[in-house]
Order: sequence, then structure tokens, then C-alpha cells
Amino acid sequence: MTLKVIQVGNSAGIIIPQVMRTDNDINIGDTIEVHITKIKKLRRKKAPISTKFAQMVDEFMTEHADVLQELAKK
Repeated sequence: MTLKVIQVGNSAGIIIPQVMRTDNDINIGDTIEVHITKIKKLRRKKAPISTKFAQMVDEFMTEHADVLQELAKK
């Protein structure tokens, strides 16, 4: 199972799904041993995009720049 690291105050944490807690008899307050294996992200070959699509994206980004900038801050 792959779990995502999340921000918890000034620390980092993971959410252990209920099914995993139940299957492994893990309760709140238990001490558990964790073995970490970082998963490398796979890079895919990029498919070429058409000039028309690139132009549409540019137009969209120009038209909605303010909204996109606000979303990027979150």
C-alpha cells in the first residue's frame, strides 16, 4: 500500500486507513515499527501536442490567469 505524507502542524504524518488498522490490530496510542521505501515517480514519454491545443491552453491561461494564480497559492 502506498501512503501519502501530509503536513500535521510543523510535523509530517501519514493516515493509516481503517482497514489496515483493523487487519493489523493497530489501535490509537500503539507504537508501531515503520520501514520506509521511497517510491520513485515514473516518467512517461511525452506525447507530442498539436499547435492548436497549445494555442488553446495559452489562451485559457491568459484568460484565467488571476484564478490560476490564486489556485497555485493553495
